[in-house]
Amino acid sequence: MGLAVLAAMVMLLPGAVWAQGMGGQDGQGEGRVAFAGGQMVRGVVTAVAGNRLTVDTQAGEVYQVVISDNTRLTKQRQPMKVADIKVGDGVGAMGVLDAPT
Repeated sequence: MGLAVLAAMVMLLPGAVWAQGMGGQDGQGEGRVAFAGGQMVRGVVTAVAGNRLTVDTQAGEVYQVVISDNTRLTKQRQPMKVADIKVGDGVGAMGVLDAPT
């Protein structure tokens, strides 16, 4: 399944959080939860290309996270750059979920 999230915020998550599981409580599958006005996707980065991250959830869903000029990137509540995100990092991305492709 290919879904895209136009991210308003991307957070680098500690690996221990991913290992403990990130199941959603809304029945939408592990790694994706709803919030007011959008979705949050949590998973492991499998590719970084320009302003896009490919994120795989624990449930096996694959998302393309699009980072715009308005996207806020943080690690431990401190600002960071897209270049700081590497394959294998655990991330959480909040934003508007596009239709499946």
